[in-house]
Amino acid sequence: GWSWSRIAGLAVTLGGSNSQQVSFTAPNTDGTVTLRLTVTDNDGATDSDDVVVTVEAVPEPNQSPTADAGADFAVDQGSPVSITGGGNDPDGSITAWSWSQQSGPSVTLSGANSQQVGFTAPDTAGDIWLRLTVTDNEGATGFDDVVVTVNEPAGEDQTTGFTHQAMLSVINAARAETRMCGSTEYPGQPPLQWSGSLADIARIHSMDMAREGYFSHTSLDGTTMGNRVFPYWTGTRVGENIAASSIDRSDSYVVGLWLDSPGHCALIMNPDFTHAGVGSGHNEDNGYTYHHFWTLDFGG
Repeated sequence: GWSWSRIAGLAVTLGGSNSQQVSFTAPNTDGTVTLRLTVTDNDGATDSDDVVVTVEAVPEPNQSPTADAGADFAVDQGSPVSITGGGNDPDGSITAWSWSQQSGPSVTLSGANSQQVGFTAPDTAGDIWLRLTVTDNEGATGFDDVVVTVNEPAGEDQTTGFTHQAMLSVINAARAETRMCGSTEYPGQPPLQWSGSLADIARIHSMDMAREGYFSHTSLDGTTMGNRVFPYWTGTRVGENIAASSIDRSDSYVVGLWLDSPGHCALIMNPDFTHAGVGSGHNEDNGYTYHHFWTLDFGG
């Protein structure tokens, strides 16, 4: 018979311990395993011999590091740019940093071999593609890219705006007379008093329409007339007329447009309003049908 046994050293599980050939899986640990083979003949006599197996641990394979160049972002031409990268090595440490430009308008990198890189945005719009490469203590590398978009220079805002107290005189002259607004007759009303607050709100809305290219009582961001006016008017009611034209118009012309519209006319003749303010906005470069805008805000 045959009999194998472990008598010293690292713990292992023997396969085929009662056969001529034995096997085991070596643990991943430095050390030795001492095995004894005992043989028995047909008369029951035995003999033993030992063997020492030396085990050397196999090092775990190095895991590559990961780099983090950050999220893409945009800058203006000529702006200083600074990016701080990140890196992680699950089984070691980051020993080297390297920034390089992959594409886009050429820039000169400062600190290209450090964690933080810097450059000055060029006077050319475009996407600058940078790559951060990190190296760990065993020479493995990882990389990540970031895109820095250099914006076109913002055009100068060509919008102008004014308040128009002189237009209130035209409005009050119309308001003083008995007037038909559509099918409704309104008696003459007392003059509206000038409100600087209402005029400023009217001017701001006219300038916004001129700048952004739209024609509405509601701003593009969803702000309604009431939202705009009530924070600056302590009364209980407000109203608003707006007008627009592709060319500049006189005060009388604009007021005439409102008087010819029953709804706008009714606001002018409304006896509940006591104050008003008028403001205009102008922009020839808004890409819109109209370039001149007027807003008349009422308060009561």
